[in-house]
Amino acid sequence: MILFVVQDAGPAKYIAYIVQNLEHDCCIIASNISSNVFDDFSIKYFFDIDETELKKIKLIVTGTCLNQGIDKEWLLYAKKNNIKSISIIEHWSLYKQRFLLDEKLVYPDYIFVNDGVAREQALCEGIPENKLVEMGNPVLETIKPLQIDTQIINTWKKSKNIINENIVLFISEDFKQDFPKGSNLYQGFDEYSVVNDILKSLNFNQKLFIKLHPSEKKDKYSYLESDNVIIIDKTDINCLIASSSYIIGMGSFLLIEVALMGRKSYSYRPSQTIDFIGNIIGLTNLVDNKLMLKEVFKNNIFENIDVNNKFDGSIKKILNFIDGVIK
Repeated sequence: MILFVVQDAGPAKYIAYIVQNLEHDCCIIASNISSNVFDDFSIKYFFDIDETELKKIKLIVTGTCLNQGIDKEWLLYAKKNNIKSISIIEHWSLYKQRFLLDEKLVYPDYIFVNDGVAREQALCEGIPENKLVEMGNPVLETIKPLQIDTQIINTWKKSKNIINENIVLFISEDFKQDFPKGSNLYQGFDEYSVVNDILKSLNFNQKLFIKLHPSEKKDKYSYLESDNVIIIDKTDINCLIASSSYIIGMGSFLLIEVALMGRKSYSYRPSQTIDFIGNIIGLTNLVDNKLMLKEVFKNNIFENIDVNNKFDGSIKKILNFIDGVIK
């Protein structure tokens, strides 16, 4: 049996696509965060596992997260019980930090990364080369150009009482907590300064929708809520994207997904100290100052990007690798 263990939403989505295509018996242990993703996929999960099932485990596959989390707890269990282990880094950032626990490194036998860029970045951070495997990304593989019937979009808008057609969608993340000022992780800005700049740059007829990350508190931006600032927690993300005139974030994985859907996405990173992978590989448009931000909302200054999905075949590649480990 394969045991999947996932703390955060991003790797949970990655693993959901694997589980849907897996032929081996498996069990999923989720957190309060990742369980919401598995609910969306109608995939069964548990918050613990009994002793009988523990004895059946041949491989443990985990997500990765910063600080403490069930991913690291089960990596330690795998090491203690001589069970093979794989961890997934579904993004292009913070490779080494994902394996730090109490100032010690907890590594699996193998680490899946998205591509050659991710592999080189991981090596630069000191990840052992013999652990890194380029696997693509099943979430990105499955993304197709966004096509939604107009009637469905209109029904969704009506349910959300959306009349304004000029919506700016901000994809939020917990930068202030995850990349604190004064640390070597600080990226030159946080979500609060970014939201403030966006609000100051909007045209008079534009509304701001803030899409919360699954790990963010629901009342995080309650001080901003008004007729022109709407906070979005759970919703039909495709309808939200299709209804938005502008889609902007900082370094969210969703910005890359939006680009692969055929929609233009912007990465606003004022005074950035670290590059965002979406801008590096040319899928997202970098906006790095307030003047440029105003120009985006006024004149839409970037051209659409032609996208070829380089992640095709990821799911098959991952399944074949898992088969090899199990055997």
